[in-house]
Amino acid sequence: MKKILVCALIGAALLGCCLVSTKSGPSAPELRGTWTGEARFLDRDLAKEYGSFAVDIEVHADDSVSGTLGSAALTDAVALGRAEDFVIKGGLKGHVFEGGTMLDEENDCVVFILSPPAGVATAGNIHLKSNPIFDANMRVCGVELTRKD
Repeated sequence: MKKILVCALIGAALLGCCLVSTKSGPSAPELRGTWTGEARFLDRDLAKEYGSFAVDIEVHADDSVSGTLGSAALTDAVALGRAEDFVIKGGLKGHVFEGGTMLDEENDCVVFILSPPAGVATAGNIHLKSNPIFDANMRVCGVELTRKD
């Protein structure tokens, strides 16, 4: 009986995940432009090792995004608007850091999750990943950005 109940709950959860809308739209005009700021790892050991690091991005009119994250360049990045936030997904060329414990990690994918801009500022998280789908060793950073232009 327990197996049937567990299977029913798992099936309902999977069906619910399929029915949830993940629809994204244009990035929205308020996100377009040049943003600069700093990020810092949420993991205490990584934050102590690396401190804060520079983040510079430009969201273009066609929703493509260019910029840098530490020493790495964003590649094939695009900004998407969601109901309550904005997402920037893309690749990274090069290493975010020139040395340290993360040098051997293959963090060549990045996801920004940003709050709607409040005037000239926005904040959110950056996920450094080894692939665009699921990464159990994903590194999460907090980021604060200010509009440059």
